[in-house]
Amino acid sequence: MESLIKHSILALVLVSLAGCGIVSFQTMTLDSGDPQPPAEDGFKYFRSRQVFSNDVTDVWGLEKDGCKDFQQIKLEAPYASAIQLSWNKTICDWVGFGIGWDGWAPKDISSITDIGAFVMDVRSIEGETTIPTLIFLLEDYAGTMSAGVFGASALSSYPINEEWQQCVLPLDKFDIESSGLDPTNIKQLVIECQGTGNIIIDNIHIARAEKRILPGKKTFPAFNVPIEPMTIFGDEFQNVWGLGENYERNFAIVDAPKHGKVIEAKWTTHDNPALYREFGFNWQSWKQIDASNFAGEFAFAMKNLKANTTPNVQVIVESYNGAWHPITLSEEYFDSFDFEKEWRTYRIPLKEYYNNIDESQIKQIKFRFLDDGHVMIDDLRIER
Repeated sequence: MESLIKHSILALVLVSLAGCGIVSFQTMTLDSGDPQPPAEDGFKYFRSRQVFSNDVTDVWGLEKDGCKDFQQIKLEAPYASAIQLSWNKTICDWVGFGIGWDGWAPKDISSITDIGAFVMDVRSIEGETTIPTLIFLLEDYAGTMSAGVFGASALSSYPINEEWQQCVLPLDKFDIESSGLDPTNIKQLVIECQGTGNIIIDNIHIARAEKRILPGKKTFPAFNVPIEPMTIFGDEFQNVWGLGENYERNFAIVDAPKHGKVIEAKWTTHDNPALYREFGFNWQSWKQIDASNFAGEFAFAMKNLKANTTPNVQVIVESYNGAWHPITLSEEYFDSFDFEKEWRTYRIPLKEYYNNIDESQIKQIKFRFLDDGHVMIDDLRIER
């Protein structure tokens, strides 16, 4: 009886207080309560940050062959040990090396793909050197790869000289989602070398990407870009490697009467006939190009500057699965034998390559120059 009286009095007090506006009752839900704390920064828990410092235990591909001389070298502090890279991708289909850092343990980068970056220190071996074309490939344990291109945007300053500089390649330059890469199960970093280069690298690590670069500028390969009719080179040539002078060849963009900018190629094979002389390009910022639904031609204009000769030139189409096919220029691809006084147009049906490569994942077109020669090339284009 006493308990009932106490509860009745308490109920009357609460009703009275509510009527006075002192106490109010609100509906409660399961989500009510204190605000949720902000999500933790994924970088806080990422531990596999050091990719290479002084130990090459997890590094493969450091050896010398006909196209490259990769080796670990000793330097003065603080760069006690570094990797020296010299290469000329001429007679080799692939040049590069890989690092399965953190003892080849699976790495989970899923929480830092928007905020992390590959960072490394770079310098030339001697004097000044051109910007090398390096392709960084992240590979997961299922064999899927996603890649980003290391170029001028990654540098702190230009040119590359004997002073160390820090380079940054943000992880958001890798199209991880479109490539199908599993960011929770990363196996290794593979660095593919295009063209030529002579550099020293050290202190490769993953850090916070403080300097943001707009995504989409250098993705490679982001997705399959349908092939479309377009001019690849008229007066400007982007996404090209191999221009310059070395190894008995000089490929340069010069001014030509009535044509504006053209590619002038001079080459000899006196000292090393087996050495390939070539340049290559991808006209979609190194994205994967899908030509499976395209019936068309690769066309260009060429002028021969070496009298009484037929230039021995191959045009190669290469796909991302490593397959490639050369076509040697012959009379069936041009409209006249008179090279000496005027430009002639060559047209190569792309379907002639398709039995030898995967036309849905074209990587690049290359010009390879054999024997001796001197030509000018202009108006590179894709046509219906």
